[in-house]
Amino acid sequence: MSRRLVCVMFGLLALAVFTFAVDNAPQFDKEMKAHDRLVRVLDQIRRDYVDADKTDVDKLINGAIQGMLQTLDPHSTYFTADTYRRFREETSGQFGGLGISISVEGGWLTVMSTLDDTPAARAGLRTGDKIVKIDGKSTRNKTVEQAVMELRGDPGTDVVLTVYRQTNGVVEKTNVKLTRAIIHVNAVSGTSVATASGESERGAILLRDDIGFIRLAEFSQDSASQLRGAINDLLQKGMKALVLDLRMNSGGLLDQAVKICSLFLPPGSPCVSVIPRDPAHKQTYSADYSQPYTMPLAVLVNHGSASASEIVAGAIQDHHRGVIVGPKGVNTYGKGTVQTVNDLPNGDGLKLTTARYYTPKGACIDKTGITPDIGVEGADLNHWVKLLTEKRIGLLPPPVRNVPGSASLMGDLIDDLPGSASEEGDIDVSDVFASATEVKGATTEAPVYDIQLAAAVDFLRAQMFLAAGDPLKTAKTAKSD
Repeated sequence: MSRRLVCVMFGLLALAVFTFAVDNAPQFDKEMKAHDRLVRVLDQIRRDYVDADKTDVDKLINGAIQGMLQTLDPHSTYFTADTYRRFREETSGQFGGLGISISVEGGWLTVMSTLDDTPAARAGLRTGDKIVKIDGKSTRNKTVEQAVMELRGDPGTDVVLTVYRQTNGVVEKTNVKLTRAIIHVNAVSGTSVATASGESERGAILLRDDIGFIRLAEFSQDSASQLRGAINDLLQKGMKALVLDLRMNSGGLLDQAVKICSLFLPPGSPCVSVIPRDPAHKQTYSADYSQPYTMPLAVLVNHGSASASEIVAGAIQDHHRGVIVGPKGVNTYGKGTVQTVNDLPNGDGLKLTTARYYTPKGACIDKTGITPDIGVEGADLNHWVKLLTEKRIGLLPPPVRNVPGSASLMGDLIDDLPGSASEEGDIDVSDVFASATEVKGATTEAPVYDIQLAAAVDFLRAQMFLAAGDPLKTAKTAKSD
C-alpha cells in the first residue's frame, strides 16, 4: 500500500473520529472512559493474577464480551470461531444430540421440551427440569449456546447430566446418563399420538366425530409443507374440524410460523409484526395463501409453547379464527424476541436480540406469552408428563352417549350405572361419581386421558353442532404455492 494512501486513510479515520467526538461529545467521552477502564483491568489481570496460565488475552476478552451480553438477555451470545461453526451446523436438521430444547431461567439451564423418541425423551427429562451439571461441571450462568455445544457431540458418545426436579415443593436430584444420537427432525411424523385402540401412530390421526388431531414438534424448514400434507390426508379421510397441537413446541423459523398462519387465515391478514429499536422500521408479515383451510380449528398450547408457536397461537386468537386451549391459569412461555446472527472477523459470530414479536392486535409476546381462551383444570405439567411417559397423548375419554358437545368421563360413569335420574329422582352428581370411583378404582389407578385435547374436541363438537354443519361444507384444501 502506498505511503500516500496510508496517509489519506489515516486522515479520513481521524476526521471521522473527530466528527463523532464533536457531534456526540458527552457519549464519546463516556465510552472512552469505559474503554480505558477495561484496558486497565485487563492489564492488571495479565500482570498480577496468581495463575498465569489463566490470563490468555483472547480468553479474557471472550469472557468480557460474554459478560456484557449476559447483562442484556439470555438469548444474546458471542461465538468463538469453533462454536460458531458448530452453531451453524445445527440448521442442517440432522445432528448428534439429545433431542432437547433448553433455556436459561434464574441462571440455570432449564428444559423447555423434548422431541419424541430421542435420548432425552427416553430418559424421562421433562419441562422445568434444571440441568445443574454437564459431565460434572456446573452450568451456572452458562449461555444456551455454550450448553448446546457441550450437550452435542459424536453419535454414540455419552454425556452425564445432573438434574434437579421440583415436585410439590420437594426437590429431587438425579444423574442421568444419555447416549448422543443422530436427531432426525420431522415436524409432524416425528411425533407420536395414541389411538383409541391403544396403539401409537405418527403425527396425525382422525378422532371420533371426524375431528383431526395433528401434533407439530417444531418450526423447521419444511414444517408448513409437512403440516399441509397431513391436513390434506385427513381431509381425504373425512376430517371436518382440526385440533393443532403446539404443546411443548419451542418454536423455530419465523417464515414457517407465517406460512402456517397462512394455512388458516384469509389472504392479507397480518400474522405478526417485528419491531426493532426504531419503530419506524417495523415489519409486518401477512398471510399469503390464496385458498386457506376454513374448517373449525382449536390450538393446544402450554408453558412449553414458545416463539413461533406463540406467533401462530396469537394470530389465530387475534383473528378469532379458532380457539386456544391451554392449562388453566398458565400462559405460553413468552419468548417473543428476534435474534440476528452476524459474522465477525476471524470466523467469530454474534447473536444479538434486535427486535420483538407483536401479535396482530399489538400485544407483545415477550415475557408475557399467550393467554388461552379455554383453561383446562388439571392439565398441568404433571399431567403432561403422565401423557408423555405412558404414551397417552391424543387419547380421549370414552364417548358420552347422546350428549352433543361433551366428552366427560364422569358422564360415562353415570351413564353406565343401573337406572337413571328420571327413574330415581334427583341424584347428587358428586355422590354418583364417588361411588363409581369406589367401585371401579379401588385397586386400580384411574386411566390417564388427554383432558386438554378432550376440552378442545368438546368445543369443536359444540361449534359443529350449533353451526348445523354449514362451516364443514366449506372446508378447502390449501393449494401449494
